[in-house]
Amino acid sequence: MKISGATVHFVIPETDAGPILMQGAVAVRDDDTPETLETRILAIEHRIYPEALRLVAGGQIRLEAISARRSAAPVAAGR
Repeated sequence: MKISGATVHFVIPETDAGPILMQGAVAVRDDDTPETLETRILAIEHRIYPEALRLVAGGQIRLEAISARRSAAPVAAGR
């Protein structure tokens, strides 16, 4: 089975090299066109981007050096 999808990651100087926050995938169907596949991937993006931002804003994911770590509880501001 072929899959494609979307990734939300922290941005660092290297292109597409930042620590991954969240990913989503869809199956590539035999009858897919670039447009139908793009539509399904966009739906994934619309679900995972807000969720990743919620986790970062809530302190549940933070950038540590060059990796991302998800904690069980929100991290207090200023840490």
